[in-house]
Amino acid sequence: MYIRLDDAGEGVKRAIITILLLETISPKLVLWDDFGSTEHPSLLKKEIQWLSKKDWQVVLATHSIDVLYELLDSDIEDLNILLLNKKADDTTVFKSLSIDELNGLMNGNSDPRLLVEALGV
Repeated sequence: MYIRLDDAGEGVKRAIITILLLETISPKLVLWDDFGSTEHPSLLKKEIQWLSKKDWQVVLATHSIDVLYELLDSDIEDLNILLLNKKADDTTVFKSLSIDELNGLMNGNSDPRLLVEALGV
């Protein structure tokens, strides 16, 4: 039995196409914008595990709280979280969070996506 890719959900389709492309070209750097926007949380976990096992640097941009939870549950040793904020003058500023700081925010029922200004960013 074969399932056509067009019959799969949008998240599965997007993940399969991206993973096949990355496996084929094996880049040194992966930049993935809007990561997790269409994926189910269980698929996010598998994608993060797969990305972390390869020999490349990965930069994920996301608005998804599910991605943050999955990153917290992962065993990635060299993980950096940057909160970005675009100012009125069109400049971007950032605040770096350690995994422990992110964990504290998430366990304190604070959504870090909404705390950019409160964190001084």
